Amino acid sequence: MKRLKQILLFFIGLAVIPMIAVFITNLLFQSINFIEHSLWEFLVFDYALVYLLYPALYRKNLQKYIPNKYVFCAILFSVFWFIEVFLICFYD
Repeated sequence: MKRLKQILLFFIGLAVIPMIAVFITNLLFQSINFIEHSLWEFLVFDYALVYLLYPALYRKNLQKYIPNKYVFCAILFSVFWFIEVFLICFYD
């Protein structure tokens, strides 16, 4: 049952978190249509990438500075998000 809950939460996050990020990005940068530039698809990929990279990057020495694993995942996702917004804004 716990495994099913983890799978369900992953897919809910895969659908919800990138859409919220695209919505916020569209509010901040109204002159650029990020849906046209497929930012949502990039963020879905980033969400899955963060989910896969989390066990490899979140080690004991990093746990001293960032004790909450969800905050670490949010920071990592935000880094990818800002990189993609930067690339879309300045290389369009």
